[in-house]
Amino acid sequence: MTGNKPSEIREGCKTLEPGTELHPLANLVLVMSDRITESPDSLFDSKRWLVKAITPRVRLKTDTLIASFDHHKIPVRIYNNQRESRRGNQEVILFLHGGGFVWGDIKIYDNLCSKLAKKTGAVVISLEYRLAPEFTYPYALRDSESVLRWTYANIEKYGGSPSCITLMGDSAGGNMAAVMSLMSRTNDNGIPPIKSQVLIYPVTILTDSITPSRYYFLTGADRSLIPGDNFFQYAREAYLTESDNPKDPLISPHFAESHESLPDALIITAGCDPLRDEGRGYAELLEKAGNYVDYREYDGMIHGFVSLYHLFKEGRDALDVIEEFINESR
Repeated sequence: MTGNKPSEIREGCKTLEPGTELHPLANLVLVMSDRITESPDSLFDSKRWLVKAITPRVRLKTDTLIASFDHHKIPVRIYNNQRESRRGNQEVILFLHGGGFVWGDIKIYDNLCSKLAKKTGAVVISLEYRLAPEFTYPYALRDSESVLRWTYANIEKYGGSPSCITLMGDSAGGNMAAVMSLMSRTNDNGIPPIKSQVLIYPVTILTDSITPSRYYFLTGADRSLIPGDNFFQYAREAYLTESDNPKDPLISPHFAESHESLPDALIITAGCDPLRDEGRGYAELLEKAGNYVDYREYDGMIHGFVSLYHLFKEGRDALDVIEEFINESR
């Protein structure tokens, strides 16, 4: 906090959006990220910022490779914190990391996935889908689909139940979790049935539409937020080619013809996040279509706050909500 007085941090919490302001700690994180990196999303790479946080110990971590549709080997890490005698018939979380389709890997999300396994008691599977711009749409989605199908066929060997799979993702990962949940209704592309979906500040609209939150915290913002306008534009252009239709439901799940008969959903957003309104809007679409939806919006929080649960009590609260949702029987 060197060079920043507490009063200066508090005064910097105001935003352009009437009635919204940053939590002081969130503002401090943004101030620090501006100093050390050009890409705000790389703030969450603990090797480049802060002292590496203590990763929770998990009883079993297994690294393996799974073949994708084109025989590419996808790195996968499987977490199980149950004692060996208690393993079996467990809930399963297939976790899809964020990073705008251009950033992120298993190592960066090891902390969060370890925490999820320890807190929920579920078998957690984390994967390294291929990234843009080298691999544009639909490579990341197809890799994720491949791991989901493998999970359904093989998870019992690792203690999980194929009938209890939750798709979970943050940001870009939330986009693909929502897309595959849509596909699971009709077994589209061999997608098996899903118990539930957890979407954490998800990208649900990849068009250039300007929602209020995109305006106040992205295109019209007078300061850097996460994700920043430059990163958002770069990520979208890197992921999609000129021939891709951004309104395709497999790219923007918001535009699906129907949102009926979808898995139960928990959707978490941050109050000071450019993606807030599309997450909120997607929750409203699902609920209007008759689905069970638990929507949680955390005032004053920024994109990525759940990964920074060590810093934010709101992040720890969100993990409590996720635990309860995963282990509820409906």
